[in-house]
Amino acid sequence: IFFKKIDISYWIKNENKLAFYLVKNNFIPEIIIGITIEDNYDINLSIIYGKNKKFEITESLICLIKYFREIIFIKDFTFHKSVNRENLKKILNNDIFKVKKNILTAGPSVSLLEISNTNKAVRYGWNEKHSDYIKKFESCFAKYIGVKHALSTSSCTGAIQIALMALNLGSNDEVIVPDLTWVATAAAVREAGAKPIFADIELDSWTIDPDSIKKKITKRTKAIIVVHLYGQPARMDKIIRIAKKYKIKIIEDAAASIGAEWKGTKCGNFGSFSTFSFQGAKLLVTGEGGMLVTNDTVMYNKAYKIWNQGRNPHKQFWIDQRGVKFKMSNMQAAFGLSQILRVEEQIQMKRRIFSWYEKYLLNTKNIKLNKEIKNSKSIYWMVSILIDKKSKITRDKLIKFLMKNKIDTRPVFPSLSKFPIWHKNFKSPKNSIHISKYALNLPSGISLTEIDVAYICYKITKAFQ
Repeated sequence: IFFKKIDISYWIKNENKLAFYLVKNNFIPEIIIGITIEDNYDINLSIIYGKNKKFEITESLICLIKYFREIIFIKDFTFHKSVNRENLKKILNNDIFKVKKNILTAGPSVSLLEISNTNKAVRYGWNEKHSDYIKKFESCFAKYIGVKHALSTSSCTGAIQIALMALNLGSNDEVIVPDLTWVATAAAVREAGAKPIFADIELDSWTIDPDSIKKKITKRTKAIIVVHLYGQPARMDKIIRIAKKYKIKIIEDAAASIGAEWKGTKCGNFGSFSTFSFQGAKLLVTGEGGMLVTNDTVMYNKAYKIWNQGRNPHKQFWIDQRGVKFKMSNMQAAFGLSQILRVEEQIQMKRRIFSWYEKYLLNTKNIKLNKEIKNSKSIYWMVSILIDKKSKITRDKLIKFLMKNKIDTRPVFPSLSKFPIWHKNFKSPKNSIHISKYALNLPSGISLTEIDVAYICYKITKAFQ
């Protein structure tokens, strides 16, 4: 199927009536489907012209509906009278309106814009244009977050390591990290040559606890890495006050929190450096990849030189300091540029998925949704639940039960301090242990429908009955 235009997001903002030309065989126009996008996010579909058989028109409509559901925040579809009732019945009974055969934990939204820009990068993004999409992506990302500088990287882990290296950490220096996060946060500290120290988390936000931070500070403490976990911002006011008092740098690990806000300010504006991830399960994806951002031009220049393998900018191929190569390709950046142009729609879709879970799990006992806290806006990258520790159904039993029903879930991260890979043995903090033992992530992929979520919640409720 070929469409007359490509950038769907642009159309929504600038037009409300569209015509899709669906083409079959030798590029002969056979179906024209009219699209009307209403102000309340409804989409109306009507057959303007149809030369094909009724079944083929139905299949074309089904393809369009599936495409729209996966790339645009839409409340509902309505069908004009021009859509045959028999065809409409077939559409409504089609598999795209039924529960998916296998429901996965995550999954991105990919539109024709990503396909088009990536194709252009593959075909033309070489030689003198080898970094065109990289520069555009970095510029658009910095503008969206509201910072001066952005530097694309091969991963969020690499971005954290570059940030730590730019702070000139030594082997005796300590960096405080939350005990509940993905291992990369603390591993980057170790790779940068410093030592991770683990602080507890809050029970309501699942993010680093400011009171625990204060207890962990020593003369060796040089930085705090604040992780905005699963799309939920940390309580930055308290953390910033602590950092200023003890003259400690803040790095934000916003890997899964692109677009999340604390008191109206986007995550990425609070630290000396902030980092983001575009790994394949995140809100925005490039397959693998990350971004390092800062408002400090001096620190940006230090990070840039490290990112560029420590090259001297005035002497070709001359290396005069330690550096790394954690770079993003032009093709990945072309995909990422397309994703950042659609970021607000994707956040709306994520938040809508959470609202469905909230509706269908309202009366389910023994579980609690991880909701955004006061003064924050979560993007709900992962919808997560906490199971009552007194429940007869444990977290692991629920995972197995849902898997038998072809519903994929995953346990919340283990307590990092339990791992036997650090410079010394740690006593794991109690809140982190509790959340890591009793919480899990539910399916949260952007293409989920309300029917999918209702089915998942039905199975969860059934497990606890």
